[in-house]
Amino acid sequence: MIALIATYVAISIALFLLTAVFYIAVMKLRDVRDSGELAKLHRSVTVTAYTLLWIGLVLDMLLNWVVMTLVFLELPQEVLTTQRVRRHKFHSTGWRQKVALFFCRNYLTPFDANHCE
Repeated sequence: MIALIATYVAISIALFLLTAVFYIAVMKLRDVRDSGELAKLHRSVTVTAYTLLWIGLVLDMLLNWVVMTLVFLELPQEVLTTQRVRRHKFHSTGWRQKVALFFCRNYLTPFDANHCE
């Protein structure tokens, strides 16, 4: 049983860290796309960028289902982590809202000011 818990914790930490890295990369890619610079780059860069986006989305879904289910002590109602965090930020009270605000302030908003709005 302890080995199972240790495995879950290790997977959760790795998933959280990987998702954070991909989130930061995807937010930067969005900025590059919005500035019009992505269209000027070589096609291989565009393919790489969109591959990062899809990998990031899969990681985000896994984070939401595997880690955030335990963090918020509920089954997911949303596909992505940010959707769940926003719901708790605006429609919850108590500890779930505080957890959502923590994630918004410390992990999402610093890399995208409007991500939790």
